Amino acid sequence: MLKKTLIALGKKVLSLALIFNFVVSLISSLSVLYSQYWGIFREDLYKPYLVDSSLFWFIVLTSILNIIPARMLGKVNIRRILFHHYVYGFLSILIYIVLSILFSLLHTSNFIAFQYQDSQPFMVLLLYWGITLIIDDMPDVSPKILHILNRIKKEVHKINGLIMKIHLISSFVSIYVAICTFLWYFENNFLIGNYSLLDFTYTLFVINLFITAIYGLKIAGKRTWLKYF
Repeated sequence: MLKKTLIALGKKVLSLALIFNFVVSLISSLSVLYSQYWGIFREDLYKPYLVDSSLFWFIVLTSILNIIPARMLGKVNIRRILFHHYVYGFLSILIYIVLSILFSLLHTSNFIAFQYQDSQPFMVLLLYWGITLIIDDMPDVSPKILHILNRIKKEVHKINGLIMKIHLISSFVSIYVAICTFLWYFENNFLIGNYSLLDFTYTLFVINLFITAIYGLKIAGKRTWLKYF
């Protein structure tokens, strides 16, 4: 009994860790794309290694496709602690919003500004964790959402072979994007040196990209879409 419980708990933890990774890759890639399209980031970002920053759309696609099998991995019977997971997810997002508002209202001194800049990466991780918990417990949020998800599952069943091929191609391109991103950061000394908090954030971003791409290849290679859909 204890062994089964530990195995189930291990699967749930791994599932949440994977979903968290894909959420980070998804939002970070969308942030890169948004910043490029609106001219916030430098135009030569990730060049000459990356041909075009628009290839980050493949990271977005791979992240979305990865979330579904990662959720399936975590479908185990584990006793809830007081509430559904999504309650803690919404609570985490609420804390992030409240802290962001407080910092913006108190953003009147250099000390507050420094504290906000120093804690911002951890606040963002709180937001990502909240989104992760909501995704993991999405069917329990509302009966309407469960109905929509079941309808989507039926539609996916009709084109599972096409989705598997798209997932495979998207994962291969994602590997290329991850390698180019790593090489660019390495050349610009963001991944070496004294390891500041900013370096840690960039390192985490690159690691997330590799995990996202490799997991996508694994899922496509195991033909998960054909076996479970």
